[in-house]
Amino acid sequence: AGCGWAALLAVGAASSGWAEAAEASYEARMALARQVEDMYSHAFGSYMTYAFPADELRPLSCDGRRIRERGDLDAVLGNYSLTLIDALDSLVVFRRYDDFRGAVG
Repeated sequence: AGCGWAALLAVGAASSGWAEAAEASYEARMALARQVEDMYSHAFGSYMTYAFPADELRPLSCDGRRIRERGDLDAVLGNYSLTLIDALDSLVVFRRYDDFRGAVG
């Protein structure tokens, strides 16, 4: 129900190591996968609400970084909405096709 295998593997590897993840019950793995999906939804939703189309969400002020103040790093970022581009594959993994269409449309 919306939980991608990539999220399942990431949670298993990050939270308790591969061996422990393999031994966890199906219910425990699915609960962790849902937790990852919820965290992703929160992060993506916050970015789209408060920062889009800026490259970054500034967590303390809850806005997008629009003033370029970091010299070369800002030149590298280039104001291409890289956070959004980076999030596109996860939208597909979590089967959020409407959000994907909205992000690329």
